[in-house]
Formats: sequence, structure tokens, C-alpha cells
Amino acid sequence: MIIEIKNLKTKTFLGIHDWEKSFLREIIINAEIETNHIQSLFSDEINDTIDYDSLTKSIKEFIEKNHFNLIEKLTHQIIQLIMKDQRITRCKVRIDKMNVIENVESFAITLEEKRVL
Repeated sequence: MIIEIKNLKTKTFLGIHDWEKSFLREIIINAEIETNHIQSLFSDEINDTIDYDSLTKSIKEFIEKNHFNLIEKLTHQIIQLIMKDQRITRCKVRIDKMNVIENVESFAITLEEKRVL
């Protein structure tokens, strides 16, 4: 089963330049989360699946309370946060850093991690 988080918008301090460290930068997060844990298909119970509401709140909270120099580090940290749930077998995260320079909508990093079974 694949669970997707699409276009989670939040703001954080992100960048290496002094001017970037002085204001919140909009980022957009997309995640593809794979699990073999399918009991929820039969039980209809939230405890039998990945609680995406709780997960998105955890991601936003983590991002909003930290500063990151590089979008690469931020993306890696978000994957690590998601992969804490042992039921997750694979996670792919894309983070877009919005409106960095004129005439460019965003810069993005995509990372993927698979759990070694």
C-alpha cells in the first residue's frame, strides 16, 4: 500500500546566506510512503495504518522549530522522521524551496530510502 502526502506547505528558516536566515522560507513537501501493513483494509481502524494526520503534524512541528542550511539535510531529516515507523518499508520525499531566485518557481531535492529487511 502506498500513502501519499501531497503539497504539505509550511515555512522554515532555510539557507546558508545571512539574508536567508532572517526570514521564513516557504517549502512544499511531497512524500510517498510504502507499507506492507494492510490490516486497515479489513479492520477500518486507524491503529492499523499509518496515521497521516499525526505524521504531517510531526513533520510540520519538526520543520518549524529548526533551522537548516541545506535543503538536502532537511530532506534527509524528514525521511528519517518518517522511517521511525517500522511498518514503513520505503519512503520517497521531495522538498521544494519556493521562490529562491527570480523567474524560478522552486528548487527541489528528492531522496528515497528503503528499509533493509
